[in-house]
Amino acid sequence: MSKKPSYKNILEHPDREEIISKLAISIPCDQIESWLSAKYSNVNEKKFVIHESTLKSFQSTYLDFYQISCKICQKLNRQLLQEIPSIA
Repeated sequence: MSKKPSYKNILEHPDREEIISKLAISIPCDQIESWLSAKYSNVNEKKFVIHESTLKSFQSTYLDFYQISCKICQKLNRQLLQEIPSIA
């Protein structure tokens, strides 16, 4: 059986939105790892701790695409809102 890609640890994580948000606002990866270590301190929860190197790799490989996609979505939302006739 092949090992799953490390980015899947983030995408399948119960706190994925918060992790990605922290990466997006440039919170250092070592602080995110420390936060996860504190949050998931029980032995049976250690699988939820994501190592700093995985976070850095995800940030440099995928986050630029994520941020660009978010900006595109925001722009499209603004355009759609301008096209909807206002109810007055």
